[in-house]
Amino acid sequence: VLHFLTTQYQQKIELEKVAEIAHLHPSAFCRYFKEKTGKSLSEYVTDLRISYACKLIIEGKLSVSQVCFESGFNNLSNFNRTFKRQTNMTPTKYFHRFHE
Repeated sequence: VLHFLTTQYQQKIELEKVAEIAHLHPSAFCRYFKEKTGKSLSEYVTDLRISYACKLIIEGKLSVSQVCFESGFNNLSNFNRTFKRQTNMTPTKYFHRFHE
């Protein structure tokens, strides 16, 4: 499951597919995953996506909008909100932190 998540987080992740990989019913998988990782599946995937977004922003080759879609988000305003909640700064501010 972790291999699947770390290689597919840029795509749409469906609970049913991940639960199927683990050979568990979706609700049983959710309980098991949270017990083992301390995070829900969506929190875990969001962390992977934000980590990758940070890496892309630091590289400085893509715009914030491009980073949003490249890291697996499909909505710019949701990306900005989630990024700020996770890092305590906007993607643009994060960019300027490394490129001044």
